[in-house]
Amino acid sequence: EEGEVYTGAVLRFPLETRAKRRGSFSSPHYAGEERLIVPWRCAKKLLASSFLAVFSVLVAFLQEQHDLCLLSGLVLFCSVCYWSYPTLGTRRNIDIVCSCSSLAYQTFFRAPALLQHHHQLPFYAYMVAMFSSCLCYLLARWYGTSRRDPVASTQCHVMLHVLANV
Repeated sequence: EEGEVYTGAVLRFPLETRAKRRGSFSSPHYAGEERLIVPWRCAKKLLASSFLAVFSVLVAFLQEQHDLCLLSGLVLFCSVCYWSYPTLGTRRNIDIVCSCSSLAYQTFFRAPALLQHHHQLPFYAYMVAMFSSCLCYLLARWYGTSRRDPVASTQCHVMLHVLANV
């Protein structure tokens, strides 16, 4: 987007870029908008992909897995709250803690139960999806920080959202 200046992990938007956005429905104007960690066009994609967790919530609810339903709902809520205005701070930290805690709970407490009930194929499919989503997260961080490529970083993070909700 014209007028963007990338300065590391945080994007800084010049005043003329913010003035173009003011009043736009697709881009909320907040005080301190210059602190977005990705351009707004990327944040919109991440916000939209966050809603994929709705499917995890529904599947867990329909299968009467109340703990997984609650965790998926919490991850959905935190992700949508964060990606609606992605800045460094408390909302980001809470989103990361909720996502990592949910991943740890599912991986170390719920997934082994699949093996106990002789469901090897779903267990291995889950492990491949989780390994792949962790790889997507690492790639997103690498593209975002080392390569300073917010578009590639966003694509990797969207794939994380897709794989984490398989």
